[in-house]
Amino acid sequence: MMLIDAQSREGGREFESPSNTQHPHPDTGTGERKSMAVGVVEAAALMNVGVSTVYRLLSRGELARLKLGHRTLIRRSDLEAFLTSLEVKGRG
Repeated sequence: MMLIDAQSREGGREFESPSNTQHPHPDTGTGERKSMAVGVVEAAALMNVGVSTVYRLLSRGELARLKLGHRTLIRRSDLEAFLTSLEVKGRG
């Protein structure tokens, strides 16, 4: 990600953000870092549903949640397990 130094916008000096440095991830080998848990908004995006649907699944206990302070997190593995449980085999 290229960032422009705020003090020299006119000069257009750019520098490489250190947070953009990628190292091979042990699971993917692509340099992509995946967090073990995601927030409600990201979970909704990953499942292609609305945020209110995720909150409803959490309140019904159909999807497990973690709490970190005020933040609600959902393990990626729990998302995958939930979606797998919805799989319809054969004619459906």
